[in-house]
Amino acid sequence: MKRRPLKKSYSFLLLFFFLLLLVLFLYWRPPMQKETKVPKEEFITTIVPMAQQSMKKYHIPVSIIIAQAALESNFGQSELAEKYNNLFGVKAGFWEPGVDLPTIEYVDGQRMEVEQRFRVYRSWKQSILAHAKLLAHGTSWNEQQYEAVLQAKNYQAAAYALQNAGYATDPNYAQKLIQMIETYQLYRWDE
Repeated sequence: MKRRPLKKSYSFLLLFFFLLLLVLFLYWRPPMQKETKVPKEEFITTIVPMAQQSMKKYHIPVSIIIAQAALESNFGQSELAEKYNNLFGVKAGFWEPGVDLPTIEYVDGQRMEVEQRFRVYRSWKQSILAHAKLLAHGTSWNEQQYEAVLQAKNYQAAAYALQNAGYATDPNYAQKLIQMIETYQLYRWDE
């Protein structure tokens, strides 16, 4: 009786474990620190210091950061914000931790629900910092994509610059941000 070479058995086992590790790397998510539900004003005051740090470092108006976070996350109460600490609806890259969730997008002016892969963060602070870096450094395909946001002289111009740069597909995105800023007087932190 012939014995099978051990080399083939080990090769198969190594390939199996490599594939297992790859699957775990791509799909396993460590438990996230769950943020607690907070009223709208409390949400705003909670993230003001983090937004102010981003403004100092990246020159993004605090009002824009807070308005985007409030609008995109329903004041921190969306599933994406509560479970995965993503306040801005930032999509996940291939190698980034992410979760697939339904979302509303506008395609050719038509509102539709689609499934997208969103970035997962350990905390709201990490989400705010990543958002600021995105606006300051642009995307991998266009480093100047949000340059007009950084150059804007006021929150209205910054809101329209975000919309024009394609941050969101909602055709009323800038107006919604401006309304949020004015309703909650978020401009008071821009100085």
